[in-house]
Amino acid sequence: MIADDKILDEAEIKRADAVVAATHDDAQNLMTMVLAKEHNVDIRISLVNLVAHSELFEKLGVRVVSDAASLVARQLLQHLPEVS
Repeated sequence: MIADDKILDEAEIKRADAVVAATHDDAQNLMTMVLAKEHNVDIRISLVNLVAHSELFEKLGVRVVSDAASLVARQLLQHLPEVS
């Protein structure tokens, strides 16, 4: 469970420049972002699975990724050879 301080200590959150949450559970991702903010992590990025939840994340200053499939597809397309 992300709220367990032991996990955060193991991850050395006090030294983190950024925290990324990318689970399929918006509640868990949101909790991760709240804890990152409490630990003064400036860069917070999260996958948001239900667009209706985006505003909650944005209020915390989180950079929201809401369409992970498209993001991955764009990255994969960059590795394909150009067709002439």
